[in-house]
Amino acid sequence: MRESSRAQAKGLTLTFGTIDVGQWDSHPPGRIMRPIKEDGIMFKTNVGTIDRAIRIILGLFLLALTMVGPETPWGMIGIIPLATGILRTCPLYSLVGLNTCAK
Repeated sequence: MRESSRAQAKGLTLTFGTIDVGQWDSHPPGRIMRPIKEDGIMFKTNVGTIDRAIRIILGLFLLALTMVGPETPWGMIGIIPLATGILRTCPLYSLVGLNTCAK
């Protein structure tokens, strides 16, 4: 961050929702500020190993449909299962309360 920008940001408290993530200038240089939940985890892992593998394979297959076969843009929907498989978290599972991880 440039020095002039730092001077303008001094004392600015960033808040995401109702959770205060601290002072802007209290973080070491180069560290990215990001919102966190009260328990310290932004997204809880709720996708298990088998579920993850299926999501990644399905995502890659759907993305491949944009280049081969029917070449339909609907294959871009494969980004969703691919991303949830790579990140090991599914927002829909969180809403419904599902968790396929081993206990």
